[in-house]
Amino acid sequence: MKKVLPLVLALAGCKLAAPSTGQVVEPGVARAEFEVRARGTDIVKTTVIFPSDDAGAPLPGAHPGVVFVQGGSVSTTRYEWQARALARAGYVVTIPEHPLELAFFAIDTGDAARSLLVTPPAGSLLEGHVDASKLVVMGHSLGSVVTVKLALEGGFDAAILEAGYPDTADISKLPTLGIPTLSLAGSSD
Repeated sequence: MKKVLPLVLALAGCKLAAPSTGQVVEPGVARAEFEVRARGTDIVKTTVIFPSDDAGAPLPGAHPGVVFVQGGSVSTTRYEWQARALARAGYVVTIPEHPLELAFFAIDTGDAARSLLVTPPAGSLLEGHVDASKLVVMGHSLGSVVTVKLALEGGFDAAILEAGYPDTADISKLPTLGIPTLSLAGSSD
């Protein structure tokens, strides 16, 4: 029985309860950890940075949402400064973890993060606080390749590429994208 219980729990989809508040990381901004399901069986850690009150509760109203896709071999924690800036501007930002820190091998993880914003768990801090009609997907470097793939699948209202570009296999599809897209580039990645 001891050997069977962990297997039963894993197959049942055990994961952490969705948080109803977050931890304040700076005045007006909080962070919380969610777990979402991707690829049917994988549980994916997703950091959510959002506008909050002094107790870590989300500010009232429905805020635009952002799914941020990490660059290749770059820890998601390296992007929290951008997520905090976006939260200060009124956005709810999700930053999902990808296997081996390579989003290219798990493109649907970004879609799972989008689903978290669109249909949040009942009673979670996201419920009623994300405007599902205002969703942006953005990614850095290799994350930009994944950003374009996610945008082409639909469900986003804008796309932002930071120091990145689309996969050459997707270039012919770009004219059909039909959403505002911004590509930011500089002299170094």
